[in-house]
Amino acid sequence: MRRIEAVTGAEAEALVRDNEDLLGGVAALLKCPPAKLSERVEKVLEENKLLALQLKASKKVQLDALMANVLSRVENIHDVSLIAAKIEAAPDELRGCAEDLMGKLRSGVVVLGAVTADKCHIFIRVSDDLVKKGLKANEIVQLIAPVIEGSGGGKPNSAQAGGKALDKLEEAFALVRVQIQKGALC
Repeated sequence: MRRIEAVTGAEAEALVRDNEDLLGGVAALLKCPPAKLSERVEKVLEENKLLALQLKASKKVQLDALMANVLSRVENIHDVSLIAAKIEAAPDELRGCAEDLMGKLRSGVVVLGAVTADKCHIFIRVSDDLVKKGLKANEIVQLIAPVIEGSGGGKPNSAQAGGKALDKLEEAFALVRVQIQKGALC
């Protein structure tokens, strides 16, 4: 069974006029005649795809430079390599950045933070060898999440948190350093 809807009479004429007005409006927006609208839309979509690829490549270059800078700031605390940094990246990019850094670091702890307009975000990555020694990302995040007035969770090798205290990231990083120095996390 299929349902068919139809419009007749004056309503059909009004519908056709409305569609023609809509088509004319779209053609005016794209600065082309209605007959060439299909070609123009294809061209705009193609340009959009190309620009998206260029933007992605540009972001990758920027993130690579940022990661090189962050990697140069590795701290060594009681034989634990630590990278704790606030970076200019979108919250959904923190995981990828932490994974990239961990791949270069091989053994250690990576704590990355980013701030958006109304929230701060933290992503923590701990290498598997340190997880076996008792250093767990989910325990670290439970320790520092209250500092940023938030909450978080995760697994022993990776965890994340979000909070409202935008200016407390450095304080959270300092708490991780203190705890590693005390040996409380190992």
